Amino acid sequence: MAVPFATIEDLRSHWPGMPTEYEAEGDQKLKESSIVLRNLYPGVDGRISTGKLDAEVPKLIVCRMVKRALLAAINDVEGVASRNETAGGVSTGLSFSNPNGNLYLTKDDKALLGSGKSGRKAFMIVPGLP
Repeated sequence: MAVPFATIEDLRSHWPGMPTEYEAEGDQKLKESSIVLRNLYPGVDGRISTGKLDAEVPKLIVCRMVKRALLAAINDVEGVASRNETAGGVSTGLSFSNPNGNLYLTKDDKALLGSGKSGRKAFMIVPGLP
């Protein structure tokens, strides 16, 4: 197994408010998020070793991924996508953005990494040529 892009110390630096009781789960999720990142962006290690990608970028991204997943596990208000309240009939509701604690990349994460495993190629068709 390849070395994770970030350590639990990196995650603590990224997220100083992380509850200490979630450190073991956070450490495991750092490993898992590194696997996800390497699968979606197979050339990431090579880009780091050739200097085409700063090693801090994958570190930041896996820390973000783990924080999102752990916030869902903690059921913290930061993970709320929408909140409904009614005063008269006393009603309230919360909708969480990641209720299962999945590891995923956001648009910003993908933009930082550049092109990945898309399989799409640009091409041109010139009508009328054999």
